[in-house]
Amino acid sequence: MAVPPPPTPGSPVPNPPVPGSPVPGTGSTTSPETSPQPQHQPTAARATSPPPGVGPGASLIGADLAGATLVCADLHGTDLTGADLSGANLRAANLVQATLIGTNLRDVDLTDAMMRSAYLRGADLTGACLACTELIGADCRGTTLVGANLAGADLRDADLSDADLRDADLHGAILTGACLANADLTGARRD
Repeated sequence: MAVPPPPTPGSPVPNPPVPGSPVPGTGSTTSPETSPQPQHQPTAARATSPPPGVGPGASLIGADLAGATLVCADLHGTDLTGADLSGANLRAANLVQATLIGTNLRDVDLTDAMMRSAYLRGADLTGACLACTELIGADCRGTTLVGANLAGADLRDADLSDADLRDADLHGAILTGACLANADLTGARRD
């Protein structure tokens, strides 16, 4: 029995014959032993959605995301209370109105992140990079920012009362309307 040539790329792939069906032009029928097997055709990659519970407005309370790469992640409105994000890469992430109360953000990279109206009360951002980060109206009361890089950060109307900003880099930071009541600015560098 002659075997038809394989289909050319881009041509439709015919359905394999059903055992016992007539074979065109031969006058015979196929059997399970002689039926041609379907050829494997590559399938296009499909976009997948994030796992349930991850993304805007998610609850990730106490999650262990240490060292995670979340570049450009959309986490606006996400509750990360008490989570461990130490050493994570959150460059250009959207954390608008996110809740990060008591969150471990030590050595995290938040360069160019959007954190407008975020709740960071009591969070630990020791050694974090927040260069050019938008923190307009953020609640940073009691936040630890020891040695943090806040160069060029927009802190307009942010509440930094009781924050620990020792040795922080504030070069070019916008502090218009920010509350710094009882903040420790010992060794902080500013223009």
